[in-house]
Amino acid sequence: MGLIQEDSNNREIGLTKEGLALIRKEAKSNVVLTSKYSLLSFLPLNLYEQFKKVANIYFLLISFLQTIPSISDSGGRPTMLAPLIFVVLVAMIKDAFEDYKRHAEDAKENNATAMRFEGNSFKQCRWADIQVGDFV
Repeated sequence: MGLIQEDSNNREIGLTKEGLALIRKEAKSNVVLTSKYSLLSFLPLNLYEQFKKVANIYFLLISFLQTIPSISDSGGRPTMLAPLIFVVLVAMIKDAFEDYKRHAEDAKENNATAMRFEGNSFKQCRWADIQVGDFV
C-alpha cells in the first residue's frame, strides 16, 4: 500500500493511488453533522426523549389512572393529560427550533470553502468535499 523511508531527520511515506483509494473508502467523511433529528425521526425520537423523564412518565401514568372511574376523583376524565400535553409540546417546539439551528450551522460549515491542491494548482472546494490525502 505504501512505502516508508526513514532517516535520522526525515520520514517519507509514499502512497500509491490504490492505497489512497482504500484509505478513503474506509475513512470517515469530512461532513459536519451535529443535529439530532431528521424530518422523519423527529417525532418518535423526541417523544422517546420526552418520556425518558420521570416526571413525564409519572403524569402519563396518573392520566391513565384517572380514566378508571372507580378509582378516580375526576369522574373518569384524565384532567392531568392537558398539562402534560402542553409541557411536552412546548419542549418539542424548543427541541425542533434548536435542531433547526444545528442543521443551519452544519450546512454553513459544510458549505464553507477551502483551497485544495488538484493537479498542479489550487482549486476551490467545499469543506464537506475534502477527503483524506487532499492537500489543503
